Amino acid sequence: MDVVFIPVPEGKKGPQMTGFPDFTIEKMSDPAYLSQLEEGNSAALVGANSGGLVSIDFDDLEAYVQFEIWNRDICKTTKSFGARGLNLWFKMRGEYPNSVIKLVNEHGRGAGEWRGGGGITVVAGKHPSGCEYRVDSAFPVKSISFDEIKWPESWEKYPGKADPFDILVERFGPPYVEGANGGISLNESFVAGWIECENEILFAREFQSFYQYSDQEGIWKRLSTQQVDALIASYISRLAAEVGDEGLHFKIRKTIVASIRSLLAAQTFSSFERSGRNRDWHCVAVSNCVIAVVEPSVERDSILCPLPFSPNFLLLGKSEVPFEEGAECPRFLNELLCPVLDPADVALLQKMFGLILVSRNSLQKILLLEGAGGLGKGIVALILDAVLGRGLVTELRTRNLLSQFEISRYRGKRLLAGRDVPSDFLRTPGASALKALTGGDSLSTELKNSNEVGDLAGDFHVVITSNSPLLLRIDEDSSAWERRLVIITFRNPIDGVPKRIRNFDRVLLNQEGPGILNWMLQGAQIALQEILKDGTISLTPAQQSRISNRVRVSDTVGFFVESRLVYAANESISSEQLLLEYQRFCSDEAITCEADRAFHLRVKARIEERFGGGVSHSENIRCAPEGRKLRGYRGVALAGR
Repeated sequence: MDVVFIPVPEGKKGPQMTGFPDFTIEKMSDPAYLSQLEEGNSAALVGANSGGLVSIDFDDLEAYVQFEIWNRDICKTTKSFGARGLNLWFKMRGEYPNSVIKLVNEHGRGAGEWRGGGGITVVAGKHPSGCEYRVDSAFPVKSISFDEIKWPESWEKYPGKADPFDILVERFGPPYVEGANGGISLNESFVAGWIECENEILFAREFQSFYQYSDQEGIWKRLSTQQVDALIASYISRLAAEVGDEGLHFKIRKTIVASIRSLLAAQTFSSFERSGRNRDWHCVAVSNCVIAVVEPSVERDSILCPLPFSPNFLLLGKSEVPFEEGAECPRFLNELLCPVLDPADVALLQKMFGLILVSRNSLQKILLLEGAGGLGKGIVALILDAVLGRGLVTELRTRNLLSQFEISRYRGKRLLAGRDVPSDFLRTPGASALKALTGGDSLSTELKNSNEVGDLAGDFHVVITSNSPLLLRIDEDSSAWERRLVIITFRNPIDGVPKRIRNFDRVLLNQEGPGILNWMLQGAQIALQEILKDGTISLTPAQQSRISNRVRVSDTVGFFVESRLVYAANESISSEQLLLEYQRFCSDEAITCEADRAFHLRVKARIEERFGGGVSHSENIRCAPEGRKLRGYRGVALAGR
C-alpha cells in the first residue's frame, strides 16, 4: 500500500513541519526525508494522498465497543493503539468524507475522530503518556465503502449525520461576519434559530409570553422577560466559545438582546388553544403521567389511558396527585361528603369536578357551593385545587372584573375560585362579566406597566363557596343565569356537624389522593356520557328547581310582582305605594332591596311582562283618602287586598 508517513517529534502527536497534508507518495523516495522518519515518532497521512487510507480514532474502549456492536465484520481490520483508545484502519473504495470529523456520543462528549483526509494518525514511537504506540496486524487493512459503516444511532455527531450548527448556517447564514476594519456583526437570526433548535420553547399568542417545556415536570412553564434575556445572553457567550472569538461577548447589549428576543418570538409564535382541537380525548396531567380521557361514542364508553409526558400535549399545569389504577377514597366520601350532601348532590359534584379536571368549560357552568360554615365546603374546594393543580387556579374577584387589567390575571388558568364570599358577591357590577368569562367570548387583556395585549377565550370554570345563598345581578338576562348555574347545598346533618380534623384536606390527599383523583375521573366519564346523549349533564327536578328559584328570587322586583301583585281591571296602585310594599316584601323574604330609582325602572317592565296590555302606567292615579293624583298603574292591585 502506498502510504505517506509524516515525521513527528518524540512524545508528540502533531508534526512541526508545515504543508504536510499536501505531501504525496513521491516524498517517500526522498532519502533526506526518510532520514527524518528514523528519528522520533512516525504518523500515517490519511486520505487520498495515501491511496484512500483512513482511520477511525476512538478515545477509549467504551466508544470502540459501541461502534463494534454495529460493525462486527468491518472491525476485523488492522488496529493501532496508543494509551487509552485505538484506531481502526481502512482502505476506502468510492466516495467518503475527505476531512477530519469529530465523533460525539449520546452524552455530548467526544468519542474520537473520523480521519478521512487532511490529518495524520501516529502509529510508531512514544505516546505523550510515555507508553509506546503499537500496531496489531492480525487482520490486514480492510477495504470497504463508506456506506458499509454503521454509526451508533444514539451518537450526536458522526460523518454523514447533519450537524445542527451547519443546518443553522444553511438556514440563517453565518453566525457573525467580520468587517473590513475588524469589527464584528452578529447574525441575530442565527442566535434566535439556535435557541429554537435546542429548546422546547414557544411564544404563546393568547398570553403574549414565552413558555418553555420542562422535561422534569412534563409541563410548559412561563418564562419572564428577564429569563428569556438571560437565555439569549448565554447563547451569545456559547457562540463566542464555539468560534473562539471573545469579541462576541461585547454583543450582549440590551438593544441586541431585545432584538433577538423579538425574532425568537416571531420564530416560535404558537398557541396553547390548538392542543385540544380535532381530537376526541382530553389530557389530565397528574404527578406521574398524563391520563388520556377518551370521549364516549355510540360504539364505546369513555376509557382512561395513561401516557408518558410529552411537550406535544401543551400542558400548563398538573395535579399534585399520582394516578393509581383501582385506588378508592372511602374517608373522602363517608366522612366529608355524604354526611352533608344528598346522594344526588354527591353525584352532581362528582360530575362537575370531573369536567373541571379534564377540559375547559364547554357547558358554560358556574358552580355554587353553599351552606352554613363548618360543613366542609372549603375543604372540598382545597382538594379540588390540589387534584387539578394549584397552578391552574386563581382567585375570582368580581368587584375588580371591570378593571382593564383584572382579566390578564387569568392567563394560563382554568379555574376561577371565589372562597367564602359575601352574599352580595354576584350582585356587584362586575359580576355580569362572569357570563363572558364562562360563555366562550373572546376577552381582550392588558398587563399593568406593559404594552403587552392579548385575547383569552372565556371558557373558564368558576367555583364559588359561600355561607349564604348568593343572589344574582340579573340585568334583564335571567335565562342566561338559569342556564349557567349549578347549586349544591351543604346541609347540617341530623346528628350534628361532624368534628373536623385539622388540615383535613392534606390528610385526605395524603391518604386517598389517587382515590379522589379516580373519583373525579369517573365523574368526568359519567358527565361525558350524559353530554353525548343529552348535550348537557343531567339534573334532578330538585336541583333544577333550586336554580330556578334562585334566579327568580334574585330578580327581587320580578319576584315581588309575581308574588304580591294581581290583575284587577277596576283597581289602581301608586308607584309610591308599590315601593313601600316592595321594601316590606324584601324585609319579609330577607333579601336585599334594589335602590328606589332602580326599582321604579324595573317594576314597569316586570308588570308589562306579567300582565301585558291589561295594565297601563298613568300619571293620574287618584288615591284615597287624600284624593291626590299620583303616578302609578291602572289594572293591578296587591294580592289579598
